[in-house]
Amino acid sequence: MTSMAQQAEFDVIIAGAGPAGSSAAIIFGQAGKKTLLLDKSSFPRDKTCGDGLTFKCIEPLRKLGVLEHFMEKVQFYSHGYSLFFSDYSELTVRRAMNESEYFVYVLPRFIFDNILLQRALEYPSITFIPASTVESVIKNDHGVAGVNVSSQSKNHTFSAPLVIDATGVNSTIAVDAGAGNQDSHRCAVAIRGYYENITGLQNTVEFYFDESILPGYYWIFPTSATTANIGCGTFQHIIDERKLDLRNLMDGFFKNHPIAKKKLNRASLCGKLSGGKIPLAIEYQNSRVRDGLILTGDAGSFTDPVTAEGISYAMTSGILAAETAICAMDENDYSTQQLSAYDHLWKTRFNRQFSKAPFLTTLLSADIFADYLSKSFRENDRALRSIGKLAQQYELMFKLKALMKAI
Repeated sequence: MTSMAQQAEFDVIIAGAGPAGSSAAIIFGQAGKKTLLLDKSSFPRDKTCGDGLTFKCIEPLRKLGVLEHFMEKVQFYSHGYSLFFSDYSELTVRRAMNESEYFVYVLPRFIFDNILLQRALEYPSITFIPASTVESVIKNDHGVAGVNVSSQSKNHTFSAPLVIDATGVNSTIAVDAGAGNQDSHRCAVAIRGYYENITGLQNTVEFYFDESILPGYYWIFPTSATTANIGCGTFQHIIDERKLDLRNLMDGFFKNHPIAKKKLNRASLCGKLSGGKIPLAIEYQNSRVRDGLILTGDAGSFTDPVTAEGISYAMTSGILAAETAICAMDENDYSTQQLSAYDHLWKTRFNRQFSKAPFLTTLLSADIFADYLSKSFRENDRALRSIGKLAQQYELMFKLKALMKAI
């Protein structure tokens, strides 16, 4: 490990060793780039999260060379999800996939994040310094050029022509760059805990929509036949305006929800509840680059604005950031113009999910909303195939009826 006492020159500095930062580090390691990876925590460490990883995580996990290790550690597999609406109607959707593929994988972040980090540290070009907090970035005439770090009550300076910010929702780097998401209308807040002695769990992850928390939801993500990650979350501004207490809402969910309480009447909390803020990709069109700086993961608000899924976007944004950075290194050009290739890449990859954001920020007219539903239905190949088959028409009618009843 490089001594922190001396100023070190690196090809790139990554602030944050979560899924985005470690994914970027792996790509740099594969390319042999001299990389400094920093994190405020020592690993393994816990992270407030629902722990659900969708099928969209498979491609980046395979690219990073950790898919097999991940599969060995997964605690629960799901072929689909169950939606419980505010009138207590239910809609369960199971995705038709290969026997070796699943819709959702559940693995605590304590384990998952460490898998990625340990993979990154297999490369000799990666230097990792835990328990180190990035206090600020260093700037020169060309933009960001390094970081100031505090560790063990000492201050250190590290330089590099490029910094990748993967420090999460509370990123001071992003705020300093004028790109941080601090708007309560564009952030959610959630809490969760691990519970045991649960009954009636199925092979689906469960979402509960209830007037007490809309526009948000409660969730039950099984980790075994009798244990689960259970939590709830909604927009930060909704919590402020309604003066909501998420812990009290959780207590009411356990005691009063007519469906959930049957499963949770003997459930007991393992450890304690923990919470955190979730930055949503509502202004998704904004750039995530500055001269010498790329934002990834939660620091770049790469979280699905509807479902609040973030892990697949974190890994993919980390990979895309590293690939963009390697091209910049080849050109010896770290300008915003050069790095803007990253914006093109993530917008192309994430546009379909992130473009739903306007539904959460404006009340759309009935005509626009109806047009959106019609267009979405026409683009759904599975739905179109169902129209031409009598038996599947019948099944589809029931699913649509259940959904419309809930609305």
